Amino acid sequence: TLTIEAGVTIRFPSGAPSNVWGLDLGASNGDLPENIWPVRLIAKGTEDAHIVFTSAEDQPAPGDWAGIEWHGGPPDGNVMRFVDVEYAGGDSGTVGFGCGDSDNDAALIIRNWRPDDAFIVDSTFSDSAGGGNVSGWLTHEEGPDFTNNTFAGIGNGCDGSRWKDANNWCPG
Repeated sequence: TLTIEAGVTIRFPSGAPSNVWGLDLGASNGDLPENIWPVRLIAKGTEDAHIVFTSAEDQPAPGDWAGIEWHGGPPDGNVMRFVDVEYAGGDSGTVGFGCGDSDNDAALIIRNWRPDDAFIVDSTFSDSAGGGNVSGWLTHEEGPDFTNNTFAGIGNGCDGSRWKDANNWCPG
């Protein structure tokens, strides 16, 4: 479990174009439970003390850092409340997860694991060079919708990409 306290700001340097920094959580080698090594995130800001993930640059720009890439997490118990993710969406190297652009650069990428609930609430994703968030798991079940947060300045115009079904297809 990674717990981040309210009011904390984490700044990522720009390594563009060859080494883009980001926050990687968990690990996975496919979507089978035995291939996922989860990390639970408890990032519980408050209305007066948001948690901020942002660029460390003097003049921040979209894509300064890759964003949050969550390779493995437990299906429940995660919290992202009053979290701001800014100037992310740099080259993550992630391709083919979720529906939408096949290049999955985004402020938040969830790969290979499906959350049980919409644990991202009251949060803001802004100034991303790519998308807002990518729901990169396979299932025939409905998944949580994270687009009920605030999105501004999303470079590719996609606040949140939908997951693919268990046959690796996007809905029509």
